[in-house]
Amino acid sequence: MKSNKLLLVGFALIATNSWSQFWKTSDPVKLEGTINSLAEESMPIFSKDSSILYFVRTFDKENKGDENDQDIWMSSKDSTGGYVDAKVIKELNNKFNNAVLSINPKGDHLYVLNSYEGKKDMAKGIAMSELKDGTWSEPVKLQIPGLDIDGDFYSFHVNSSENVIIISYQGPNTMGLEDLYVVTKNGNS
Repeated sequence: MKSNKLLLVGFALIATNSWSQFWKTSDPVKLEGTINSLAEESMPIFSKDSSILYFVRTFDKENKGDENDQDIWMSSKDSTGGYVDAKVIKELNNKFNNAVLSINPKGDHLYVLNSYEGKKDMAKGIAMSELKDGTWSEPVKLQIPGLDIDGDFYSFHVNSSENVIIISYQGPNTMGLEDLYVVTKNGNS
């Protein structure tokens, strides 16, 4: 009996030690370079090799709608490792809120919030843009059967093979505020 209690205490100590190692974090460090501005930057997505950083910028006079709308920006890493020369990606921005959600490993497909069909609330979903000859194509909405987003808070993640999407949203049968859903690619749909 005594050895069982000792064994149980030993497992508890190992589990506690493992858990604490999992959550070790460092203090945030501001990115080097000229990427930071007086505007608000959010939703960072790196290319696979971290040479390009895509992000959302809000409260910037260069944004396409007005400075309260969110636009997609990008910055490249320079030889010193800093991110410089942030520039707006004009072909992916309109007067609504735009954001990059995922990028494929080759860096030639960007998955973005679908805000390209004209009415702000009509087109909640995800769209894909393809890089062709150095220019991003017009985003095309991905058709996801049964996607019925009720709330204002939702997000998507596309896996690196581009055949699975995990979606967080509030829908008709949601158990809480937002639930997780999975969609798999079947052929071309």
